[in-house]
Amino acid sequence: MAGSRGLVEAFGKIQATRVIWVHADLRIPGSHRLLTSALRLFPNKWNAFWINFFYKIDEQPSDTPDIICSAGRETQFLNILWARKYSARNFFVGTLRNLPHDLFAAFITPFSINAPNHIKVDVPLTDIDRDALQTATEIDMPKGAHPVWALLIGGKTPGYGFERQDWLNLAKAMQTLSEKHGGKWLLTTSRRTGTDIENILKSAVPSQYILDAVWHSDDKRKVVKPFLNAAEAVFCTEDSMAMLGEAVSAGKPVYSLRPRKINLDWKETEIVSHLETGKKIYRLALAELANNQTPLPALENFNLFDTSPLDGLATALSGYLEE
Repeated sequence: MAGSRGLVEAFGKIQATRVIWVHADLRIPGSHRLLTSALRLFPNKWNAFWINFFYKIDEQPSDTPDIICSAGRETQFLNILWARKYSARNFFVGTLRNLPHDLFAAFITPFSINAPNHIKVDVPLTDIDRDALQTATEIDMPKGAHPVWALLIGGKTPGYGFERQDWLNLAKAMQTLSEKHGGKWLLTTSRRTGTDIENILKSAVPSQYILDAVWHSDDKRKVVKPFLNAAEAVFCTEDSMAMLGEAVSAGKPVYSLRPRKINLDWKETEIVSHLETGKKIYRLALAELANNQTPLPALENFNLFDTSPLDGLATALSGYLEE
């Protein structure tokens, strides 16, 4: 959803838009692989029957859309079929996974891909930018709270093998940094974190160092934007490219936190390397940070965005609307 929202926000910077959000789920988990193969083999043989067969859609668009936007491989098939149905231009956030590029008006990724309708963005696409943060809810800060850090927590993935000791290291690092710099934390976990990890952190992090904590398993407050707005710097577990994109797009210094075991794929490698080389993030090993072995670089050592990444995307998209 973050990619779709970011794409819609970018279009909104070009022209007035009316957005119809449609929630759709694949009826058969994993069937996107079959659909990808079918679209390659039979590019012109699909009709509305297959949309209803493969997708559970809460509500069809009430009006005829001019533009179709979606993100993630499970939406590729629906994106293409609806573009045909409504004679609309379709834009997709994500890699094509062997689909022909000309099935889309354009596709957007943070990777280097050779295709005439590929738009490369500097960070994983998100709807967060400075404009969004200016309208974010203010956090009620106690007087003298400084510095304030946001902490975005994900969870285990195939590329990032977080274990119990890594979460204990995170808790120790939070305490170490607070004691050393006097900082306080605005903490939020995510869907992938899970109750077990949340319980580890709840019991291991002294409450006096936390200004506010949102534990996803029992608190669904939407706090990423207000937390990023209030924070002087952002700490983010490195498993979520989406969270890294949100943190960097906010124009704040970002410290990415990695576990002991990592096995990155080419996408994760390219994103992290690009952000690190561009001084948008500073990578930290949790074990070293917990033991105070790695000093934090000064905030002025980061090369923050002068303008929102969404502004550059909007400029690129405008060319497709003029065609």
